[in-house]
Amino acid sequence: MQPIPFTSGHLGTGVVLGILVLVNFILIMVYVIGGMQSSLTTREFPAIKYKANVIEVINTNKTLTHDDSGSVVLFATTAGVSVTLPKPKLGVVYNFGLKTATVVGSGVYINTHDTGTDFYGALTLTDVDSAVGETNTYPATSGDSQIHLENSSPSIHPGTNFEILCDGTSWVVSGILVSKGTRKTPFS
Repeated sequence: MQPIPFTSGHLGTGVVLGILVLVNFILIMVYVIGGMQSSLTTREFPAIKYKANVIEVINTNKTLTHDDSGSVVLFATTAGVSVTLPKPKLGVVYNFGLKTATVVGSGVYINTHDTGTDFYGALTLTDVDSAVGETNTYPATSGDSQIHLENSSPSIHPGTNFEILCDGTSWVVSGILVSKGTRKTPFS
């Protein structure tokens, strides 16, 4: 009996197809895990897409849309402004940052589209004028439909960064607020 050549017949075809499937799987995994994350315009996580879009809120109030999902909302104002979130839609996400410190007589507000839609999650305030950088974490509770970045005490400063993600019915918030002064909950 003669040995079956490795590259001919059904056995050879099966081995070659197996190798091609394995190579294809490896290439797909490299693309999914590394390729899309290295894009300069989008960073990918399992269910969240972030655009390279920055929405600067300067002196006027802003109502976000579902199409704005994935954007960075950057507050660059010393005047009081508010941002209103759209109706809940699963997977909608926004990242918020502060370019200018809030000042006395101003304030930055983030509101749900109505008072019947709540925030859940928590924000951590870190006190930069404290010798040891004291922190407090404040959870949002049922009925909280507004985030207020205070205007006097505490004042909120650049370095503040938080994310708001919709679970389909409510808005889930997490992040850090850089503050000076007396710390208190940003939720109401």
